[in-house]
Amino acid sequence: MPIEIRAGDWVKCPGKGKEHKMERYLVMRTNRGPLEFEGERLASAETSMNDAARNYSGNPGESQAVAVFRIATGRYIVAICHYTCLANEHDRYEAVVLENLPQVVNNLREHVPNWVVDDLIKQLGPEAVAEKVS
Repeated sequence: MPIEIRAGDWVKCPGKGKEHKMERYLVMRTNRGPLEFEGERLASAETSMNDAARNYSGNPGESQAVAVFRIATGRYIVAICHYTCLANEHDRYEAVVLENLPQVVNNLREHVPNWVVDDLIKQLGPEAVAEKVS
């Protein structure tokens, strides 16, 4: 049975991952197979198509749902759903596996508005992504 993910609802796989705090997730990707992994969601945010909303995406007819996961191996997954209501356009789903939190932040900066990156950094903990200066 196909699984459809909407509004950032990352699917937890039933009956798996119950022995410890990590859960099993299935994250869809456009033109690729989904990622299934064991991990925990560290942060998430959504933008809105409504230009009167505080979390307006900045693009008419488009919004995004973003989540950052830490997987059992210690790596990270950034999952982004790009939603649209524009004619002749389709929703897109992307997910990438990264090695560390600075890579996560750099990836987010390329794909989502700055205020979303700032919100996600607050959830992750600023110290986790602070630039080390000596």
